[in-house]
Amino acid sequence: MKIALINTSDIQGGAAIACYRLAKALDEREGVKVNMLVKEQLAKDSFIINANDGKFKALKGQVQFALEKLSFIPYESSKSIRFFFSNPNVGQDISELPVIQEADILHFHWINKGFLSFRSIEKLLALGKPIVWTLHDMWAFTGGCHYSKSCTNFTFKCGNCHFLKHPSDTDLSNTIWKKKKAIYKKGKLQMVTCSKWLKSVAETSSLLESVEVNSIPNPIDTTIFKPAKSNKENGKYVILFQAMNINDKRKGLHYFLEALTILKKENPTFAEKIQLLIFGKDKSDALAGIDYDVRYLGMLSNQASIVKAYNQCDIFVIPSLEDNLPNTVMESLACGKPVVAFNTGGIPEMVTHQENGFIAPQMNAAELAKGIVWTLENNERYQQLSENARAKVIGHYTNAVVARRYITLYQSILEQT
Repeated sequence: MKIALINTSDIQGGAAIACYRLAKALDEREGVKVNMLVKEQLAKDSFIINANDGKFKALKGQVQFALEKLSFIPYESSKSIRFFFSNPNVGQDISELPVIQEADILHFHWINKGFLSFRSIEKLLALGKPIVWTLHDMWAFTGGCHYSKSCTNFTFKCGNCHFLKHPSDTDLSNTIWKKKKAIYKKGKLQMVTCSKWLKSVAETSSLLESVEVNSIPNPIDTTIFKPAKSNKENGKYVILFQAMNINDKRKGLHYFLEALTILKKENPTFAEKIQLLIFGKDKSDALAGIDYDVRYLGMLSNQASIVKAYNQCDIFVIPSLEDNLPNTVMESLACGKPVVAFNTGGIPEMVTHQENGFIAPQMNAAELAKGIVWTLENNERYQQLSENARAKVIGHYTNAVVARRYITLYQSILEQT
């Protein structure tokens, strides 16, 4: 069985990391030949194939992304939403590459950022090969947005898009919706969502009325992400906050800082025992004025350093406002660290309230503060939360568990062709 995983990057971003981990998990299984085709390569694994091999092709990939974003500027409601909406009018034709021609199944993941255009997807569908598409956000079934916020237009027909400068019944989102509707009829598509939450949302989309949607989580290597002793010198509670981009409003830093302010006011003695551990891109100025002991680790790309950071903390706080099935939550749990989070997306599928963490109502900083204290204040309870965290991952998200589910899906698809 030959599987071609297709993603814009190999390890840059949450979807890329999830796809890369799936490639590693499948690569360990007998009878499966897996390749990961990308346009941006950082890792050196033998199963990764760069669609832009060579300096000129790499430059071409960068230009394609720039052209895609430039074409959107006349439509965007503001610069702040530029990367929340994708119009794939620019991309690469990968249909003739040997890795594509030889594959039994093509497996899309996150394909934006100038990688696959509508024309690219049409050419792949025309090959007649089954296509599995793992959704890491909502883009595949909307008129262009990656997360729709409160908008439900995708349930009937996109248009009047709040991301656009001039929303109307026939705006850019409606044009994209129509293109997707026409393209999806041209081949064999099987959608997979990483979370049950996203599956329930995808099944309401008018674009997927005749497409089967399954839910299979991302895998994680529990021999790498595992508990380890850390040497705490100051005896403080260490709270981790991390995000690819700390200033991304979807990650909810504002609510985390508000929760810490509330905690300091209501429980100053407890607050004195807290140290914050922060890593990610674009350190926020908001951290400079906060009255807590803060350690900023910068952008961590080395896996060993990331595992070490998890094992230096006591809890991981993730106040995301929009998220699917974050790798960060899985990583924390795998290291035996309870998670305090908002009730967002697929997070409650991983974090069971007061069993391996604490789930607060979304945008409720007071409850987030309560969850931080509740999770840390009792040693016996904390130990049980920690054990439950690791057990959750072992039971649901290991490489073997997830690879087995995908192989079962692949086999059932091939039997039907």
